[in-house]
Amino acid sequence: MSRRDCRLLVCLVVAGCAAEPEVAPSPDPGAADESSRGCFETHVVEAIEINQQRKPLYAELTDGESKPISRGLILFEQSIVLPAKLIDARAEKWQEAGLAIGCDEFVPISLTPEFRSQVDPPTESRESHSGLALAAELKLAFALGGYDRLRGELEEELAELAEQPAYNCLLRHFLESLLRGANLAPIHAARAEELGLDSPDAISRDLILLQIAGLPVATKLDADAEEIQAAGIPILCQDVPPISPLPCRALSLPSWPSRSPS
Repeated sequence: MSRRDCRLLVCLVVAGCAAEPEVAPSPDPGAADESSRGCFETHVVEAIEINQQRKPLYAELTDGESKPISRGLILFEQSIVLPAKLIDARAEKWQEAGLAIGCDEFVPISLTPEFRSQVDPPTESRESHSGLALAAELKLAFALGGYDRLRGELEEELAELAEQPAYNCLLRHFLESLLRGANLAPIHAARAEELGLDSPDAISRDLILLQIAGLPVATKLDADAEEIQAAGIPILCQDVPPISPLPCRALSLPSWPSRSPS
């Protein structure tokens, strides 16, 4: 990623910085219970909690039709807890040195929209997406062209999804998160080099591959939610926080990498 590209990315998040609070730094290793969780695990656990709270609300609105969707979403999130713990543990040594890899990638769950029982129903029909096909395309792009090519693919997909804001919301959430990770990876690598640390690129790559692997589940849940969303009940869409392409803390990063790690 060039210096110019990095600065353009920062410009994209200036307007949204007031809305996105700083992600907490790596927790004190001596703390106990909830405070001992790493950033990734905290993000997932808090997502599970909010979706458990909303599950009965949606069930009441839909006469129980939403239950399989809520259950599937929560089970999927629960399956991520262990990988999140492992990535948090791997990221600790960089976080202790002041590099927020594994934290900057995740926005606070507190940014999740307020629950609404009804919105204006969408006027258009949902365009379906194959999570398996998209995952294969993104993995190939990443393997052949690294972060730059992956970023281009993600931006194209997100531009297409923007035409139907009431549908495919979980897929959009995953792609926004992938784009943020692809933007941050070369910045983290350059900062680590300045600090005299080993490159954390393996963590960046594993975070990206983990999320790509989840795309088939995301598209399945989006498809299952289509009829409920068409009725004006914004399940999934209001249950995930918006994700900016870079965290606001990137505005103060001293490093601008000259190229993406290969």
